[in-house]
Amino acid sequence: MKIKEILGRYSTATVGLLFIALGIAFSVKSNLGVSALNSVQYALAVKYPRFSFGDYNFGLFSLFIFVQLALLRRNFKLIDLLQLVANFILSYMVDNFNWIFDHLGLIPESILMRYVFILLCCILTAFGISIEVAAGAWMLPAEMTVNAFTRTLGGKFRNNKVLMDSTLVAIAVVLCIVWFNNWLGPEAQPILGWGTVISAVLIGIIMKLTDPLVNRFVIRSRARRIYRLRG
Repeated sequence: MKIKEILGRYSTATVGLLFIALGIAFSVKSNLGVSALNSVQYALAVKYPRFSFGDYNFGLFSLFIFVQLALLRRNFKLIDLLQLVANFILSYMVDNFNWIFDHLGLIPESILMRYVFILLCCILTAFGISIEVAAGAWMLPAEMTVNAFTRTLGGKFRNNKVLMDSTLVAIAVVLCIVWFNNWLGPEAQPILGWGTVISAVLIGIIMKLTDPLVNRFVIRSRARRIYRLRG
């Protein structure tokens, strides 16, 4: 694989991370609850704001890599550590998008706009994941961990993803009950809510549309590059 192609793939994957980070920022600002994958980190950020949401996101996702090491052992390859870079980029982008939203005052006041924010979260996240997968470069630790469970313990990737998300939500519920005496989190800043449910259902549905669109674009882009090289 040539250097230009490698750079192209990783640049494309980074664009996917940008979409995902922007989607996360929209879910946070909707104040309707974040996605299952971000629920534990967000609970920590609300309870202990000394560190940012992005900091906790980087910390938890980095712990996932130790889970992969325990599962894969010798099958864990050195190149898999690139997910740390992807993790850092995503966490950095999340904090910056949250800062931009606050700085510009992009905080939905009506209930309608809050649900619009959740819809935008789902669309952006679906596009981001589709781009990330189509790029064939680095992946985030969450997806890599689900893949490690699938390779080691069997089962389908989608089913294992649901199991992992459900586990994270269960942990978030316990933290909310212990810390906030409410299984959804504080009323003024809920950790879980309708936004969590909507994103769990809608992102997968939207990806059925974004996957073929992104794949078609990636294939055409590669075909144009091959044509230029041959020309």
